[in-house]
Amino acid sequence: MDKFSKITEFYSSHKGRLLIILLIPLVLLAPYIAGYLFSGSTFFTGYLMNSHDQNIYYSFMKQAQEGHIRFLNLCCDIPHEREYIHTLFLFLGGVSGLLYLPLGFVYLVSKYVFAVLFGFAAWEMLKKVLTGSWLTTGLLALMLGSGFGLFGKIYSFISGVEVSGETMSSFPGDLWMPEMTIWNSINYTPLFIWSYLLIVLIYGGIYFGEKRESFKPFLLSAISVFLIGLSHSYDLVPIAFISFSLFLLFRICKAWRFRMRVFWGYFTYGVLFLASLIYQYYVLKTNSGFSLWAEKNVNLPPNFLVILAGFGLLSLGYIECIVRLPKFKQMGIELKFLSIWLLLQTALMYSPFDFSRRFILGICVPLAVFFVLFLKRLAKTKLPPKLTYPLCGLLLCITFLTPAYQVAANFGKVYIKDARFFYTQDAFEAYSFISENLTEDDVLLSGIKESNRALRFSSAPVVAGSTQQTPEAVRRETEILFSEAREGLKDFARQRAVTHILVNKNEQGRFISVNENFLDNSETLFENDSYIFCEIE
Repeated sequence: MDKFSKITEFYSSHKGRLLIILLIPLVLLAPYIAGYLFSGSTFFTGYLMNSHDQNIYYSFMKQAQEGHIRFLNLCCDIPHEREYIHTLFLFLGGVSGLLYLPLGFVYLVSKYVFAVLFGFAAWEMLKKVLTGSWLTTGLLALMLGSGFGLFGKIYSFISGVEVSGETMSSFPGDLWMPEMTIWNSINYTPLFIWSYLLIVLIYGGIYFGEKRESFKPFLLSAISVFLIGLSHSYDLVPIAFISFSLFLLFRICKAWRFRMRVFWGYFTYGVLFLASLIYQYYVLKTNSGFSLWAEKNVNLPPNFLVILAGFGLLSLGYIECIVRLPKFKQMGIELKFLSIWLLLQTALMYSPFDFSRRFILGICVPLAVFFVLFLKRLAKTKLPPKLTYPLCGLLLCITFLTPAYQVAANFGKVYIKDARFFYTQDAFEAYSFISENLTEDDVLLSGIKESNRALRFSSAPVVAGSTQQTPEAVRRETEILFSEAREGLKDFARQRAVTHILVNKNEQGRFISVNENFLDNSETLFENDSYIFCEIE
């Protein structure tokens, strides 16, 4: 057997797929490991994109680490009760507290563990429609496939147009919507890959419950939908439609009458689905600390061309799906379900929900399957195999360009110690002091950047910790006080019941000068070359 035959045999084997599942998340997370290993005198935050949201996630995990089951929204100083539950961050923070592990370590390891578990769950799903080398290709397309983000980044570099703000939505979606693809969900936060894992378990549980007429797979689905409902509740909308579609498929293809074990399976699933939905809706509508978050959390989808560019060549899966629709009746139930999942969830993304952009999470799973079926169709054309198979390989490899770029870019951020993700020793000392000395009865006031960073460390509410979870007027007033160094600190601090102030001396010198008398009359609890932390008397 020659080397090429051995490679082909390994590629199609269980060992090859196992290597893919174990190795891809490790490669994607390698820059984060490097960040911890080579942080030097700086403090590595543990993330390399969107620190704003991830500081909020750490706020929840820290509360769980301290033993709380229900959370406060520390992004604002609005008095409210502990009612919010987030199953993922409760679990991660709880593991950190029980095992005395650093939150950053738990956060990083969880991304790898969830990614591997997702890989095994996806393997189980894909093998219902793909076999041999095409199954391995399906795993690669699913876990690494992406769109034309790299070309969008090249355009950004040449034109000088940043991928941010109002111009962001004109770039390929895989550059700025991390939940769009599996690889970027692993790269970003445990929340998205956790959601992908639960979604596959939900649909897989219903499928195997129906196939085996067994209650146990339904129980797995029910637990999974409860967990996702209390961690990423946006997903409940497409899950409701797609689960019902799967139910109808089995009734039409199998029988309208079903055993009591199946009935109780659906009943349990429905009860836990509704329980998580009702509780989440109640908290977000009635709790003053979280209702503003629900009101301001508007996420509408971009032009569909941006979505197609974000999926890139994976979008060929849409063509394959549509081409197969005329023979829908002849399809197996698995392909019927994947067709409905893909087209229905894509349509839901443009439904009249204020947060419908969130429904993009999950689409790449059926899309990757149909992309591989497209490649399989291409390989079976009348063209010579020496041409078609390398062409299929080329198309597949093109979908890996953006993740390859992102890994390289992340290593670059580690190499230069990007200040957004690596804090100076002075900053770390200041935030550590806050972590050890503030309680939830205190209220911290600081600049916009420092306020959000403090969420990772502080047990106290922060006056202006978030763009979405802080009242706009309060956030604007805070920005005026610190950035424009206007007077009025004393009155503002009294109105917001502020107990402590953190000031960045290097960036907020004017603020210190304007409010020198007020700060002199406050007790300085901590000071170094860059920060001063005061308690208001």
